[in-house]
Amino acid sequence: MGNEHLGSGIMNVCTKHAATAGLVLAAFLLSGCQSQHPQSGKRARSVPAEAIVGEWGGFSGEHDYYLMNLRQDGSGLLGYMPHQGTATLLRISSWKHAGDHLIVVLAPIGENPKAVQRVEGSPGWLNMSLIVSGQGWHRRVDFHREDDHEARKAAIKAVIDGLPK
Repeated sequence: MGNEHLGSGIMNVCTKHAATAGLVLAAFLLSGCQSQHPQSGKRARSVPAEAIVGEWGGFSGEHDYYLMNLRQDGSGLLGYMPHQGTATLLRISSWKHAGDHLIVVLAPIGENPKAVQRVEGSPGWLNMSLIVSGQGWHRRVDFHREDDHEARKAAIKAVIDGLPK
């Protein structure tokens, strides 16, 4: 007997929460979906071109290793080596950073029709997930700053070396 009244009360609460959730979602979408740091709530800053200059290393899902050196003048070198393969070196004829996008154009050193021709994606401060492509193929490579990698590696090795034997 009193259950019909209880049911309509639950429906009223659900309707009010659905309306609130809809307003929150609309406000989020209208805000431009700006990325924010999860702990500080501050907006992520775009990476300036100067911060991209340097040596970046990373692996593809196929276990190919890539080493990319981006120079201040827009040139550089890219080397890569498949697992149990031989190393290939390419000249970076240009790299451009526009907003949140990086484009690296490569020129072969020697003859290699399947060599990497282009690298592009979104740069980051310490890592970049980029698409590396050549004639008829492409793969994602997760690049990391080599100087950051080496510093962390050295710190961990120091802790390991400090363990009692």
